[in-house]
Amino acid sequence: AAPYVQVGAFGEAANASAAAALFRAKGLPVAEFGAGRLTRVLLGPFADLTAARDARDLAAGSGFADAYVTVQ
Repeated sequence: AAPYVQVGAFGEAANASAAAALFRAKGLPVAEFGAGRLTRVLLGPFADLTAARDARDLAAGSGFADAYVTVQ
């Protein structure tokens, strides 16, 4: 299991793609997962929780205040 940061779950695929592109431009690893009508955007995997928390803080500072660390 590895730590990730969930940036959001988007009902509009275009919004998910825009969020993913924002974080890719910042040099972060990004994964997008479809789940029914939602697309989840996650950052990671990260080597440890410290790196994941740093990414969460960056996401929060980029307008995604609800971002949180999760282990997948």
